[in-house]
Amino acid sequence: MIVATVDSTLGAGLIGMVLSAVMYGVTTVQVHTYFHGSEGDSMLLKLAISLLWILDSTHQILITHAIYWYAVTEFGNAEALASPVWRASMPVFAIMQFIIRIIFCVRIWNISSKMDRLAHWRKYIVTVAILASSFGEFGIVMVVAAREAMFGYLDGSSEEATPLYFGLSLCAAGDILIAYAQIIVLRQWRSGFRSTDSILRTLMLYSINSALLTSVCALGNLITFAALPGTLIFQAFYFILPKLLLNSCLATLNARRDLRQVMNSMGSLEPIPVPHFPSLRSPSLRFRPSHDEGVSYDVIDIRIDKSTSIKLDPPPRILHDCVQTSSIDGALEKEVDRNRVGKLVYRRVDG
Repeated sequence: MIVATVDSTLGAGLIGMVLSAVMYGVTTVQVHTYFHGSEGDSMLLKLAISLLWILDSTHQILITHAIYWYAVTEFGNAEALASPVWRASMPVFAIMQFIIRIIFCVRIWNISSKMDRLAHWRKYIVTVAILASSFGEFGIVMVVAAREAMFGYLDGSSEEATPLYFGLSLCAAGDILIAYAQIIVLRQWRSGFRSTDSILRTLMLYSINSALLTSVCALGNLITFAALPGTLIFQAFYFILPKLLLNSCLATLNARRDLRQVMNSMGSLEPIPVPHFPSLRSPSLRFRPSHDEGVSYDVIDIRIDKSTSIKLDPPPRILHDCVQTSSIDGALEKEVDRNRVGKLVYRRVDG
């Protein structure tokens, strides 16, 4: 049995609260950035982001109040640690995570709506799995919050804490499934265009990094809760987990503007090299006077100019569909339309 100390209880909670406050500031900046570049998003998505920011603010207030209560109001009272005042933040955390998972599921469903028949079935399996883990985690967190209200603090060694293990496991599994689904879907949209594939690789890196960070945090929460019973070290992970989830969602949405600017600066999907023609002019044909005396001739100079036209075929329709529904909505649509009606003409005239 690990002996609880001030460092492993109040100290861990204080560290988690400070990190959570830093992440809350980042979230606020991300929300501000989102609403300055979300002209094309639906009102429902904007309302969901607003609600998430309100819930995140409420979560930060509740955990700050919990640390203040332990460190100031009940200063010197070791028995106060057995009363988890931070349990009020658990339902808020569950609601936040549920909404974020729904947003990811909707995006994955829309992006994969035009996939080929072989990969189309994965959309249903992965989406159902993510929704099942989200509903299960939401219900378990609510049950754990109710049990803590009745029995007090639940550590990893108590039988009442068994549902919490399932909840934390579902949290990590859901993040991994979201990353897997996004990577599989984005790989299906590769078109062969170098610039387009580069953007898809960037989106896949976003998905991997965000899911990896949230999954590591969820696993850290689960491991410390199980391996260090009687301490509050797991709170350092628990306090920042909803902030990481929300920031990963906002970062994916806000990345669309940066990628759109990159594509606009490119001017076209691919530069096409044009071979150099040594000369596109035929030799001049001249009718020169003969050596006959007393006969005059008019000199005629004929010059023939040639031009070469290169017409770019439009990119595949699948690229346009991907752009419309991916996380860089509208970023490449302008590029596709430009190449659909555009024509590059290279003209060389010598002489």
